[in-house]
Amino acid sequence: MKIVVDSGMDMAKDLIQKYQITVVPLTLMLEGKTYVGDKDITNEEFYVALSKTDAYPSTATPTPGMFAEIYRKIAQDDPDILSIHISSGLSSTIEAAKSGGEMVPEANITYIDTKGLSVSFGWQVEIAAKAIEKGYSLEHIKELINKVAENSNVMFTLSELRYLIHGGRISHLKGLLASVLKIKPIITVTKDDGVYETVTQQRTITKALAAIVEKLHEKYGNQKLRIQLVHTGNESELQYVKKLIEEKLNPIFLEPLAVATALGAHTGPSLIGVGFGLQSIFDEI
Repeated sequence: MKIVVDSGMDMAKDLIQKYQITVVPLTLMLEGKTYVGDKDITNEEFYVALSKTDAYPSTATPTPGMFAEIYRKIAQDDPDILSIHISSGLSSTIEAAKSGGEMVPEANITYIDTKGLSVSFGWQVEIAAKAIEKGYSLEHIKELINKVAENSNVMFTLSELRYLIHGGRISHLKGLLASVLKIKPIITVTKDDGVYETVTQQRTITKALAAIVEKLHEKYGNQKLRIQLVHTGNESELQYVKKLIEEKLNPIFLEPLAVATALGAHTGPSLIGVGFGLQSIFDEI
């Protein structure tokens, strides 16, 4: 069984290569230039470029035809495909994948709606890949994915709201008011329908990061947590929140990641986030 994902996932490149995960690329446009996938521009390069311009980027999700082409190629060697995708509450990507799959009857495709994004998406893919490697049944793999989905998430904040306002992720009026008041929202993804939800808000980025850590402490106490920090280039804030986590929680840190451009194009170069989940789930496999 092979795994296909979209670009709304954050995962270390060595894991993507190790488990031979196929990432269907998104198309990214910035200042008249078009980039397809991370071969044309890395996540890190994109945020550097974004920080040097006032222009807004735009993205185009993969088409059904792109998915069909990839499914068809994979099915030549292995007809069993696990296609895992960003929350349907945030993107229509999984519908494009299903439409593409209908064009490839020779493939046996199972679709997974992660109801998440970024790290929580990546962790669902990781546990699926490990389970496939161990020869687990499809039903067992789906159970493990669900367990990770239910017990992991991402909370993030950002100091600049204009990208969210421009992209319609928050209303223009509310966004402008928040900008004037210098409000820093803390945003997560709901478990039931996989949409953005504002947890709380603070007046400074440091207070927002401290509030994220406090929320995690209230929820998990001293339980061992898997933690993966994500960012769009703001290294100093990354180190600040890491220190807070070390002081307040019981973390096992994974490699920090620059957020996928499919996500960061809509938030801009000021995002800092914390991916979190119970380590015990990953100890099972």
